[in-house]
This record gives sequence, structure tokens and C-alpha cells, in this order.
Amino acid sequence: MWLARSKRGRGIGTAALRMLLDEAARSGARTVVADTKAHNTAALTALRRNGAQIITSQDTVEVHAALMPSEMPPPPPTANL
Repeated sequence: MWLARSKRGRGIGTAALRMLLDEAARSGARTVVADTKAHNTAALTALRRNGAQIITSQDTVEVHAALMPSEMPPPPPTANL
């Protein structure tokens, strides 16, 4: 998932991730996996807000996140999209 710079900081990424997780749960998925970089604070914030288990590598800048759709917390309040 990628957002244009002009659309960042409005909760769109968090909301889009929530929609993806809701659809994953409806389709029976048990885990959703995301990979990003350690410096991508916006992605990490959206993942954490949706209950991701963040797994970092000490050797690289890679970050692996596992989300369990059926155990997701309620969605956070979103900004005006």
C-alpha cells in the first residue's frame, strides 16, 4: 500500500488497513502479513493501531508485521477522509 504525500497524515492508511483486515476476516484469513522498513514510521503506526505484532531484524532495516483479523481491536477514530 502506498499513499501520495499529499494524502498522508489523515488516517487514510490506517482506515485502508482496517478495511483490508475486515475483508480478510470475512474471507476466513487467519493472518495478514505486512513487510516494511524500520524507518517507515507511518506504516508502523498504522500497523500498530490495528494490533500488529511487529517483528524487527537486528541485522537489517526490514520489519515484519503479523495481524490476526479475528482478534483486531476496534478501529481507531479516523480523520476526515
